[in-house]
Amino acid sequence: MMGGGLLTLTAVILLAPAGLGVSASHTTTLKAPYRTLVTALFSSTNTVGCGSDKIVTAPHFVAKAGTGGFSDTGTAPACSKLPNGIANRGSATSQVSIVVPIAVHRTSTSIAANWTISASGTESLVSTACPAATGVSYDCFEIAEVYLFGQAYLIDTTNGTFYFSSNFWPGFVNISQNDTFCSPTCSTSVTGGSGGSFSGSQMFTFLVNATGLNNTHSYVLEVDLYGGAYAELDASNTKLVGGHATATLNFATLGNGAKLNKITYT
Repeated sequence: MMGGGLLTLTAVILLAPAGLGVSASHTTTLKAPYRTLVTALFSSTNTVGCGSDKIVTAPHFVAKAGTGGFSDTGTAPACSKLPNGIANRGSATSQVSIVVPIAVHRTSTSIAANWTISASGTESLVSTACPAATGVSYDCFEIAEVYLFGQAYLIDTTNGTFYFSSNFWPGFVNISQNDTFCSPTCSTSVTGGSGGSFSGSQMFTFLVNATGLNNTHSYVLEVDLYGGAYAELDASNTKLVGGHATATLNFATLGNGAKLNKITYT
């Protein structure tokens, strides 16, 4: 699931204006320790029925080192206690947001935020047949998903204008899904089979090219890294018997996590 939305911090950051006048073009490079970096951390869980979820490692980011991450897990086991039409779900999501003031002296700026991101994730789905029902229509939805992605943007904190990066980090994702709908004949859509995993390290540079800026305003660069684990067994007008879904994201331990290598802007 990719829902939940990404949060910004414009309401809580008060910065002095970048200054008046126009200066010659120059490049500024920021590296750890990031003395002006502000961090915001978010996490949430959602359990329904016999599902379970856990924030295994709470979202964190250390400005001095420029490193952080989080880990999540969600499980939806077979549950005979669930009545007809009730979901069985376990999901956990986390987000690390970093915000850095950017000194804008001209009407345009180019920003590059370079990261090294390492993560591993697994998901598995033991699906079960969607039992026939006496109703006119019925369906069964079974899914296991693990994911991690990121985006960046420049924010004018004076007037709330956003300047989104020209690229988006698609990150890592694995999903297994089995969806059957009957009305009265049945059709089934299957994605990913019985499970999958990822494990790797990527270097990625978010690029923001903003024009039409006002050098009397204040600006910040925000980068959001968002991920989670989602597992669900659900049925409508029938009742699933058996099945199991689980997902785990490790973005914090065993060499995994995020490292902000540098931010450069002109």
